[in-house]
Amino acid sequence: MPTESLNLQDLNASQKVALMEQLWESLSRDAPFDPPEWHKLVLSERESEWEERQNVSQDWAEAKDEIRKTL
Repeated sequence: MPTESLNLQDLNASQKVALMEQLWESLSRDAPFDPPEWHKLVLSERESEWEERQNVSQDWAEAKDEIRKTL
């Protein structure tokens, strides 16, 4: 499909997400590639943060308040 015939403004959010999923599936099938090193570093950092937070408990009301403050 030529990109000229695809008007993204005509798609709703759900259709755009479906299109992205199709693109990623096609890329991973047709042109496999190794992720860049910085992706691995970010994932490793996030995994470490997640493991650290596993031992921390927080009341749901406190968690919601914290989220609202960041928005």
